[in-house]
Amino acid sequence: MADVLAYPSDIAPPGWSPDRDPDDPFAGGYQPKPGPKPDIPTTGSGVKPAPITRDDEETARFADVEQQVFANLPDEPPEPEVPRPAVQSIGTAGLTRYTLLYPVKIEGLALREIKISPPALWDVQDFLAGKIKSNFELISRMTGLSPVMLGALRWPDVQALLNITTDLLPAFVRDAIDQQGRGNE
Repeated sequence: MADVLAYPSDIAPPGWSPDRDPDDPFAGGYQPKPGPKPDIPTTGSGVKPAPITRDDEETARFADVEQQVFANLPDEPPEPEVPRPAVQSIGTAGLTRYTLLYPVKIEGLALREIKISPPALWDVQDFLAGKIKSNFELISRMTGLSPVMLGALRWPDVQALLNITTDLLPAFVRDAIDQQGRGNE
């Protein structure tokens, strides 16, 4: 099969010459011709497009639908919950031990001592975001005891736990708890 040679003049537009750059629009090469202008409906002899009109019933129906749709939308999309890993403290550094004045048995298990750890960062974040509703939920996270188990303790032990856990909290969380206690005066 014989080779076929193609030259630029074979495919070039009329008026093109090899001494000009074909990509240079100012070199006098091929210029496209302007096409016909589209028909735009007008109101009279002006150049403004005719407005699209709806009857009042249709406008009211769309307004009602719009209100229903946008009324139920949240202000901000909720952030997806990232599952937290199971975390277990290693060692005893930073733990505070409290020996109960009134030991109890809860569901057959004797409880004589409670280990209290400082709050984790996500505990503080959850408290400030309102995910933790009371300081007992915060104490529950810091001790590993459920709020129901904390409810079984005698008041002197509860008061001691409140004092210990409050001392372990950052100052801004203690201030927030004080504001809650005063009813946001």
